Amino acid sequence: MTQWIDISQPLHADVAAWPGDVPLSQRPTLSIHDGDAVNCSAIRMSTHLGTHADAPYHVDSAGATTSQWALDVFLGPAEVVAIPPEADAICPEHIDTTTAPRLLFKTVSSQHSATRWNETFPAVSAEAVSWMHAHGVCLIGTDAPSVDPANSTALTAHHALNDAQIVNLENLRLGAVAAGRYTLMALPLRLTGSDAAPVRAVLHPNPALLAS
Repeated sequence: MTQWIDISQPLHADVAAWPGDVPLSQRPTLSIHDGDAVNCSAIRMSTHLGTHADAPYHVDSAGATTSQWALDVFLGPAEVVAIPPEADAICPEHIDTTTAPRLLFKTVSSQHSATRWNETFPAVSAEAVSWMHAHGVCLIGTDAPSVDPANSTALTAHHALNDAQIVNLENLRLGAVAAGRYTLMALPLRLTGSDAAPVRAVLHPNPALLAS
């Protein structure tokens, strides 16, 4: 049987958070060992830890929140695009032969450990966003921690994606995934009115799996 490929970042206490953001912590609230009927725990973490989807509200106080996502954006044909490891940014020439409505960028970030913060990664250029908007792309994903440079305050790519109504996923794990066409399922948690939501992202090698 063909297996789904998990491209989500595992969540645990050692996963590196964006500097100054909230890492994962988990504590037991009930324990069978202590005489309770069940084991239960509570977690605390940033909505941007691990694999997640950004809502426009993340960079725009008037932007749409997670409550306003159309779920079909997160399901359907996708293409994994290998970006040259020396690339400083993802540009139109890296994607101009793609035809999928969802593009996932496999960059040098997939070689980085998830437990160590690394601020060197290729951002998404505004020119690439313009190309994708013109070619009907509805979702992008990157294995980097952001679509903008780590030191950016203008957040040009985030704003350009929001203006183009393109959803972006961050912190994918694509190191073991070959470039090519797949079916993507990357449903976000149903967090109401949030700036982002964790995602369990998986790929299937049949790109037409959800075709009607």
